[in-house]
Amino acid sequence: MSPLPPEAQAGFSAVLLAGGRSIRMGRDKALLPHPESGLALVLHQLATLCAAGATELFLSVRSGVDYPQVPAHIPRLTDDGGRGPMAGIASALATTRQSRLLVLAVDLPGVTPALIRDWVSRTPSDRGFVPIGPRGTEPLCALYPRACLPFFNSALTANRLALRNVAGELTTAGLLNPFTVNRDEYQALGNWNTPADLAGGLGH
Repeated sequence: MSPLPPEAQAGFSAVLLAGGRSIRMGRDKALLPHPESGLALVLHQLATLCAAGATELFLSVRSGVDYPQVPAHIPRLTDDGGRGPMAGIASALATTRQSRLLVLAVDLPGVTPALIRDWVSRTPSDRGFVPIGPRGTEPLCALYPRACLPFFNSALTANRLALRNVAGELTTAGLLNPFTVNRDEYQALGNWNTPADLAGGLGH
């Protein structure tokens, strides 16, 4: 296998977003077993990020919620009073020691280390990426440069919490490379929202 191009060799940190309330699922999605590993999703996804090459891990949770099964050395970040992924990502961008942050939602069980490594390898070291599927951007499995932080802070100050809108702004600003995903990649981005989604395994 040929080595990655120099511009793609920069390291990255990662944050796992596990602060959702899982209302439609009826139980905490982070504790559902992954269909292949059998691990709770929160543990499986952290292992995915580690295997993908993340050199620093964060876990974003709701205030007052912790997952004792997650090793204590992984920092917990709160999502600013339930303000969702936007706040969790902003907190991680402000905390990371790396120049780029990989974001992954806990309820995307089909995402693999190989998929993340492939997308990172195609991304210049001064930019991030956001997948583009049939429903638009998929900003909950994306790579954000630390330079994105002012955009997130501005959106939070204005109480604009729609992450897809900010991802669009970041793409226009040249901070994110949009990747149009193929069918297999889109299947891997299928999320678990309701009990009916569990019957579909790792796809949509």
